[in-house]
Amino acid sequence: MPDWLDINNEKYSVFCVLPGIYTDATVITLTRSGTINQKRWIRWYDPLHPLDKETHPVQMPNKQQAVIKQLFVGDYKKRAPVAHWVIDRLVIRGSEGANWIGGGSTNNILNRLLIEEGKTSYVVFDDAKENVLQNSVLRDTPHKANTDYSLIYFSKNEGTRIVNNELYNATASGVQQGPLSLSNQTVYGNEFYVTSDRYTNCNGAFDPKGKCSCTEIGIVLKGPALPDKSFRIEKNIFWGFRPTDTKCGGTGSPGQAIDLGSADNPTSNVLIKDNIIYDSGLGIYLGRYVNNVSVIGNVFYDISGSERGSGTAISNGYGLSTTIANNTIISADYWYRTSHLAKDGLVECNVVINSPRVDSAGFVGEDSPLINNYLYNSRPLVNAKVHSEKIFHSASDSQNQNLCFLTQKHTGPVEICIPYAKASSASPHTDCTTR
Repeated sequence: MPDWLDINNEKYSVFCVLPGIYTDATVITLTRSGTINQKRWIRWYDPLHPLDKETHPVQMPNKQQAVIKQLFVGDYKKRAPVAHWVIDRLVIRGSEGANWIGGGSTNNILNRLLIEEGKTSYVVFDDAKENVLQNSVLRDTPHKANTDYSLIYFSKNEGTRIVNNELYNATASGVQQGPLSLSNQTVYGNEFYVTSDRYTNCNGAFDPKGKCSCTEIGIVLKGPALPDKSFRIEKNIFWGFRPTDTKCGGTGSPGQAIDLGSADNPTSNVLIKDNIIYDSGLGIYLGRYVNNVSVIGNVFYDISGSERGSGTAISNGYGLSTTIANNTIISADYWYRTSHLAKDGLVECNVVINSPRVDSAGFVGEDSPLINNYLYNSRPLVNAKVHSEKIFHSASDSQNQNLCFLTQKHTGPVEICIPYAKASSASPHTDCTTR
């Protein structure tokens, strides 16, 4: 049984944790750094399974897990940094407050964790740089009427990487960037979703077939205006989002996967690329304080809803200097919504299938052209001053194939196939190139 008082002892660089419940140690605080050549480790180890180097804790029986209550990477009170720690295959269960990475801490890796049953938001990246959370499962923040809890919150951090995690049933957001965060963040290869046990009848009662949920958004960026390297949202999967039922959790959303600029803070320099968004109330929302955003190569499927603003694959009512290109949109109520307030943008080489409606508030001017889009059983946005389309009568004219992929890679896996989401060599749109 480990003595947690020795966790920062300079005599040790590898701290093996046997299966057991260690929540009596309350907050584990790391105060001594490793180096790039000799990292400090906290790792799960079971002498009954000494060769097991792969099993994720979410797949372990409870008696085999190593469970702690809360973790601080860096000294929270003294604002003292640590570097070059690897925390691998632990369970963090029942935290009273957030797990915290800060105090100037750098180059630490949280790997293959299971974080659940916390009393508030789960992980806060505070004053920290170049830290990683990867290959982990964060799930089921508490639900409380008209209250937000996020799985991950960015505050005053820079260069954080969120990679290959499952993030689900967040009352507020899977990842939320606050207005004090800096730049060069990466959210890559994760899965954000809401399970049916969080769905409701929109009046506070749980209903697995309900049209609302006790949750909000996959990713929300509430600033800042980033002057240098971009915030990258790439190759993630989003599904299951519904309008928020504020009677059981969250402060309200129409069920979008990605939300930029809905708060009163400028949000800029964001790349949203090669993501898959399906079975949700809204795909991507670009709000009033957004500029220099690129939405490229994403797949949207089954985007529908009755709430105001929902049912839209890409909603761009205000964005400045936005590029929306090479996306594939299948079975959305609205494939695109915009207005005369969106300026200096370009919507080009998108493939739209079985998505009958577009919408614009006011006339869209020459500074926001919609050109070279391919529409299969779908409609053009005719009140744009500059627009051009290739129009086909049926989805089969696209010559697209099914796109199949695995979801819930840590807790599953489950295979999903989306019809008409993958271009073939015979597809008319394969040669479309953006300027």
